[in-house]
This record gives sequence, C-alpha cells and structure tokens, in this order.
Amino acid sequence: LDFYGGTPESEAAVLRGLKWLAAHQQEDGSWPLHDYARGIAGCDCKTDFEKNVDESDTAGTAFGVLAFLGAGGTHNRAPKDPPGLAQYQKVVEKGLLFLGKNQTTSGEDNLGHMGGSMYAHTLGAIAFCETYGLSGDERAKVNAQLAIKYLLDAQHKAGGGWRYNKGQAGDMS
Repeated sequence: LDFYGGTPESEAAVLRGLKWLAAHQQEDGSWPLHDYARGIAGCDCKTDFEKNVDESDTAGTAFGVLAFLGAGGTHNRAPKDPPGLAQYQKVVEKGLLFLGKNQTTSGEDNLGHMGGSMYAHTLGAIAFCETYGLSGDERAKVNAQLAIKYLLDAQHKAGGGWRYNKGQAGDMS
C-alpha cells in the first residue's frame, strides 16, 4: 500500500466500492452492465448513461470479480488487512460460479467460451486466471485453461489477432 501511494483514505474508498458491488450483485451471481439495479431494493443510482451500455453479463461479472481479487480477496481466502474482505468470499464465489455456468464445457466449436464478445470472454478468462493464481483452487485452473483454449482457437489464423468474434481479423484494440 505504501509503495504505490495508498492511504487509509484510498483503502476506505476501495472498501466502499466493494460494498457497493456486493450490494448490486444479482441472485445468479452476475453483475449486468446494462441493468445493474434490477431487483436491488432502494437502488436509486441508475443514470441515463446505462441506456448506451451494451448487454454483457460476462464482462460485468468479470469486472466485479476482478475488483475483489484486486483487493486481495478470493472465494476461499482473504487477507487480514484490510479487515472486512472475508465477508465478500461468497460474493466472489457466486460471480465465479456464474462465469463457470456460462462457460461451454463440451463440444469442439466453442469449448471454453463464456459468452459475449471476445472482449467479454477475455475479461472472464483474466478473472479465472487471477483467481487460480491467488487461490490455487484447481476448479479455477480448469476454467482458466478452458478459457485460454478458446482464445487460442478464436485467434485469426492468417493475421494472428483477435477482434469482436471468433476468427475475425484483429485490430489495434
């Protein structure tokens, strides 16, 4: 924290952000980008901005999981400091379960795909790789391997890049 310029105030802000994310997680474990307030009693934080947001439960859920992982908490462990991260282990687990349930685990064509665009899938892949790296949980390793397999299969054969969908020629983004 000290090395990167963190302060008690910045850590408190991170914890407030995690609290907000936990309160806006859907029952199925997802965080929809376009309708995150759905079913959240008393939520009045939705703005007109959401009208222009793509529907991508995979991307939103990956972003949600990655925020908790970035704070050092996973589905099976949490650091002692900052206190309070352990209360979010179930939140992370539900997010990972949502991504895993939406990952194709059989067949040849889309094995490992989590749905949505390549951007969304890649975010999900990062979430599983980070989870495995932080937790050592073999279940996350399997999901990470499947996600990476899909990325390798989806790479444009001639140009070597990726774009929005499997097999499309890549661009600079």
